[in-house]
Amino acid sequence: MQGEPQVRPNKVLSDIDPIVYFGSPTKGKPYGKQYITLREYKSLAEGTPLHDYIVKIYGNILLDKFPNENRIMIFESEFWNTLKSMKEATPEERHARLNRFNYDVDIFYKDLLIFVACVANHWILYLVIQPGLVDMAIGSEERMEKGGPLIVVLDSLSSLRYDHESELINLRNYLMCEWNEKKPDRPKYTFSQNEIKFIQPKVPQQPMNSQD
Repeated sequence: MQGEPQVRPNKVLSDIDPIVYFGSPTKGKPYGKQYITLREYKSLAEGTPLHDYIVKIYGNILLDKFPNENRIMIFESEFWNTLKSMKEATPEERHARLNRFNYDVDIFYKDLLIFVACVANHWILYLVIQPGLVDMAIGSEERMEKGGPLIVVLDSLSSLRYDHESELINLRNYLMCEWNEKKPDRPKYTFSQNEIKFIQPKVPQQPMNSQD
């Protein structure tokens, strides 16, 4: 069935063997390699670190179901890993390395950017809501009515008091450099807390000794 997973018939499998195949989605966009291997499937077991490809393909399947999916963009965990790995780089150098992830898309026309991060086998979502509204006057009625721009973190282990604001410095710098590149004729912004607020709502929490 098109767009639905198909389980491979029973046989003796190795970890690299595909076991679940995904047909072409209805909107004609591929789900990466379009199958899940036994190793990736095993990561769904309780107490096992979740494989990043499971997160990727699930996100793409959900995205395909949104009527306005072109208004949403998902940045996979590889983006966040690259963002964190360039500790000594300038914001401009880091941005040049990350440029390949947005496929020449103007992210400031998107309603929602989803950044998937994995920190010590723990998955966190950073959401950037309506980033293009940074160009509206702070405190203006139109900006308040539209409810953005915002950076939201969804963390099911918030009891660890992870320093998200420090982590977001690199993300803010990325947004700043991306704005300067895509909007050279518009005013400059640093995407500071004053220009795009960061909030961390309460979300369901998981046990401290669990893997996700």
